Amino acid sequence: MNKTIIFFLTLIILLLAGCKLNSNKTFKNDNIPSDIKIKIVQLDNHIIKAIKTNNLENLKHVFSDKLIEKVGQEKIDSIFNITNQILFDKDFKYKDQIYIENTTKNVSNTIFSGLTDDYDYIIHYQALNKKMFISMLLPKDTEDELLITLIYGLYGDEWKLNIFQFGQYSIFNKTAIDYLKNAQVDFENGYLIDAANNLFVGQQCLKPADQFLQYQKEKDFIDLQQKVMTKLNSTYTFPLTLDKVSTKPQIFNIHPQRIDLGNFPMIRYYSKLSLKDTINLKKENLEIQKVIGEVFKGIDKNKKFVFYWAFDELPDGTIKERKHYGFVQEIENE
Repeated sequence: MNKTIIFFLTLIILLLAGCKLNSNKTFKNDNIPSDIKIKIVQLDNHIIKAIKTNNLENLKHVFSDKLIEKVGQEKIDSIFNITNQILFDKDFKYKDQIYIENTTKNVSNTIFSGLTDDYDYIIHYQALNKKMFISMLLPKDTEDELLITLIYGLYGDEWKLNIFQFGQYSIFNKTAIDYLKNAQVDFENGYLIDAANNLFVGQQCLKPADQFLQYQKEKDFIDLQQKVMTKLNSTYTFPLTLDKVSTKPQIFNIHPQRIDLGNFPMIRYYSKLSLKDTINLKKENLEIQKVIGEVFKGIDKNKKFVFYWAFDELPDGTIKERKHYGFVQEIENE
């Protein structure tokens, strides 16, 4: 046999010997064997109770040695303390439960929730055990959902917690994919500020389990962000002077402002008027409201409010509290 062929065959054998080949069976939700599901639900309830009561001592036997080694007890305590402060009074529901049987351990697991739905996601992690279980829980009756992701491994006949993640899943009952869809429509209509604001809010819930969970449409999200920012930067230069307003105010920032009814545009601008001269400030702001839709297409459409803060100085890059005077524009939607 040719020496070159023998060399490459030997190299392939050595490479295969140095990596673990794995196949797995995946069971989701109602397809999970009932005896396994019962055990995990008991553990989930135990963890949720410990979060609500902020009693980590009751969880020490649930943590795997690997979790404590990798994360550290101090950081685990901190994460659970933060979780307790936010979710201490919440009841929970399951988003998904997934049981995995690997043919070997210490391998990479990549689990697909599905392949066709816009909201499908991928879970990727290092499987320390042949048998793994993923519990994903969401709080009930809340408009801002925080996802708890628990990944267990079977050690002998005991399930232990290998991975714990806690992150933003939705804001005002909208996930990152919902905000992506809204931003896509805004961008197609030329509503650049609305598109940017939707993506800004959606970015906060794009990684609800950090690096362990990835939406299959994450690339679409990032690609649209780049398109929107490129178009914004080529269209506007800030601070932007409103020449059609008699006092020539300068807009220097626009961002989403959260109130109980949702997120709405907040326009920050520099006014040459004194902040104590509220009568003329109001006249100036009414002029701004009349032209704002011409300057930023769509910003005064399909929403209830636009907020304004007038400042008597432009930001200089330093962090300090600056005085301002505020206005609210109520939008009459057709």
